[in-house]
Amino acid sequence: MSKLNNLKKLFLSAALSGLSLASIQAQISYTQGWDATGLNSWTTYGTAGGFDRTTITPCTGAGAARANYYYGGSSILQSPLLTGNNGGDITVSFNYKATEWSANTTGTPDIGVVFIQWATIPTGTWTTFGIIDGTNHTVSGSCANKSFTLTGVPSSGNLYIRLAAVAGSNSDAYIYFDDVSISQLASQSCWAPTAPTLGLITDNSAAVSWTAPATAPSMGYEYYFSTSATPPTASTPASGTSGAGTTSTTMSPLLSNTLYYAWIRSSCGTSSKSGWNMINPFVTEKVVARPWTENCSNVSTFDGWGVQSGDWFVGVTGGMNGNPGGALYVNQYSTGTAAASISTYNIGPVLGTDVFSFDYKVAKYDAPYGPVSPGSGYLKVMISTNFGQTYTQLDSLQYPTDTPWISKSYPLTSYAGQKVKLKLESYWNSTVASDYNIGFDNFFVGAPPCTPPVVNLGADTTICQGTTLTLNAGNTPGATYAWNGGATTQTLAVTTAGTYSVTVTHGACATSDTIVVGTSVPPTVNLGTDTTICNAGSYQLNAGAGTGYTYQWSTNATSQIIDVTSTGNYSVTVTNQHGCTATDEVSVTFSAVPTVNGITATGNPSPSFAFEANGASNAATYHWDFGHNGATATGATANYTYPSLPTQATYTVTLRITNDCGEATVTTIVTVNASVGVNELKLDNNVLKLFPNPGTHSVQLINESNLKMKQVIITNILGQTVASIAVNNNTQQVIDVNRLPAGLYHVRVEFEEGTVTRKLEVIK
Repeated sequence: MSKLNNLKKLFLSAALSGLSLASIQAQISYTQGWDATGLNSWTTYGTAGGFDRTTITPCTGAGAARANYYYGGSSILQSPLLTGNNGGDITVSFNYKATEWSANTTGTPDIGVVFIQWATIPTGTWTTFGIIDGTNHTVSGSCANKSFTLTGVPSSGNLYIRLAAVAGSNSDAYIYFDDVSISQLASQSCWAPTAPTLGLITDNSAAVSWTAPATAPSMGYEYYFSTSATPPTASTPASGTSGAGTTSTTMSPLLSNTLYYAWIRSSCGTSSKSGWNMINPFVTEKVVARPWTENCSNVSTFDGWGVQSGDWFVGVTGGMNGNPGGALYVNQYSTGTAAASISTYNIGPVLGTDVFSFDYKVAKYDAPYGPVSPGSGYLKVMISTNFGQTYTQLDSLQYPTDTPWISKSYPLTSYAGQKVKLKLESYWNSTVASDYNIGFDNFFVGAPPCTPPVVNLGADTTICQGTTLTLNAGNTPGATYAWNGGATTQTLAVTTAGTYSVTVTHGACATSDTIVVGTSVPPTVNLGTDTTICNAGSYQLNAGAGTGYTYQWSTNATSQIIDVTSTGNYSVTVTNQHGCTATDEVSVTFSAVPTVNGITATGNPSPSFAFEANGASNAATYHWDFGHNGATATGATANYTYPSLPTQATYTVTLRITNDCGEATVTTIVTVNASVGVNELKLDNNVLKLFPNPGTHSVQLINESNLKMKQVIITNILGQTVASIAVNNNTQQVIDVNRLPAGLYHVRVEFEEGTVTRKLEVIK
């Protein structure tokens, strides 16, 4: 895959060859230049072949140790026993070069990795205290010098040093070593920490712990990290510190998906430091944002994935294609249970609506790439939220017994806000030797595919002031609605101008729309007050002008102005260009000045008369004046009774008729003959009322006639006058009967025109 992955493979290869990546120190005093014949007690081995003494282009002198290492293989050169160890820091220096196999005077950049390691016995365990790789390799046909410090060795005992070269996966080269010098300090006062061990590695940090020396440093510890394998010197500034008494820390900030080299040392004072002790190289976790898709079309996109077991490939092979293009696949074959495991880099932080999905299939290795037998194996789908430290199983899938691609999807609701790493573990359970491919394709982390909601608020529009426009975002079952004003309903009632937008969300899909709403003032219509038109043939009504106005009259006319010629109610509705309307109505009456020919008066017997207007036209009101005591009446006809007098009397009756155009007046004279004796008037009980009757203390006399009362006389049943009362109120006279004994009485009311008698009962 990438160069970074190649380096990780080399470190893994070194570990499988017994090449540990922890930290050490070197030895007392030793030199070797291979000027004499042979390897001079050094031993050699490796998967790519060992070292030999060569006299061809040595670094200095007559000879050097050289090996041809190639294609990921290892060539190892191990020292003889180094005696005299006193536990002090050891410096190991040497000259080296890596050249093309085909031209040993031409330097090659592809050195792979050279591990400088120590052990206390010749078979290991080996601990790394120095590295040469692409980050600190000197590319040259001539030799370069490297020097590394070994700290934390035992205080006594045997030591061995080895130089372990691991070739690049595509490299075929010579590696030379010459002029090895190993020297140990005679004494020291500040001792380095030992056994540095990596803990949790994230995308931006790495935890490390260590064992404190027998005499713990008074000022704690310093650590240094770099993207180059070049070791720090005594004067190199630390990247960070850890306080006295601590044995762990977290190194940060680090770059994602980056190979780091790190060292730690004790700080015993401002000018008293131990040597740097190397920590295993490590690669920080790679994190990519969601949504993430991997369609397995290019092997380089798998940089940052982790292979735990199995031989994994990216490409097109029999039975693992057409989905479309290439696939990620592993070839499994065994007669027992075998596992192949691979993990993605980290993706996220994921959303609660995200899913993890992929396609997979299982097919035989050989054509025609048929299905596997039932129960042949199964697949575990796993997830981690702590950068692969631990995993939770999402699913366990039995191998399918047919060969089409199968799609799987898992909701990530429980992992919202976290970075996730996915892992696939394929287990083969066949008891019969066979050969199968298990393929994967179209990895995806993100919002699941969905159909966006349909939202259409309509074109921008204008509404009338005082009206309401209902905006509808569409009825999508299960959707949520978010308006820019904060409403969360499907519909929104709009009464004011503005810009309105809504986002409709259904699952992981969302659709938005916006509408601009304006407001329009309705037209102003005023046909005036109700009116009467006198002696005219027509009257003009004007509904008012305006841009884009249309008109609809009650007469079905559609013009702004109409002429009316008859009495009636007229209305108009005016509509502006935005559909806003206003309505007004007016009553128009056509009329002329009223006329009347005279008054017809009939009366039998006198003095009561009936009056009627003769030949009246265009009259709206009638007003009669009977010429007696201010008596009047209204209406087209009227009745009036004059008083009976001892002598003949005449009265002038006047009629005035009116309308909005004017008035007309006529008069007539009526004669009332003289009366003989007392005139007993006939007034209805509703016109002259006496109540309460019977009465106890007082009674009231109510006069609703147009006659004037002069005196009230009360007589008993013997005709004797028991009370004579002067009238002080012509319409309501109170009569005191409290002193009258119980019994029947006559109440005689005297008018100028005559008298009226009523019976009264007094009770006690």
